[in-house]
Amino acid sequence: MYYVLSTLKNREENLLNAIEAYQRAENLVPEEDNPAMYAKIQKQLGICFFEISETRDKQENLKKALKHFNSAIKYIKNDAELDEIKVYITQINKDLIK
Repeated sequence: MYYVLSTLKNREENLLNAIEAYQRAENLVPEEDNPAMYAKIQKQLGICFFEISETRDKQENLKKALKHFNSAIKYIKNDAELDEIKVYITQINKDLIK
């Protein structure tokens, strides 16, 4: 919900709210109990940290995004979703080199 709102208004505030909500969900869904849901949460956290890196703490948030994408990629089976994450990872690696 907050992520969608961030595309409409109060971008940074809603991204921070989305990160907080996904981090709460992350604590409720252990990796070993529900790997598919864990992967979705990790992917969304990766996207949120990637997006917020455009407005604050670029390097730090890109590193967090990369960590979450790498956690998600272990459990994602869908090729389109894997390709999407790989695009993010490629862009993050380019941005971290700058």
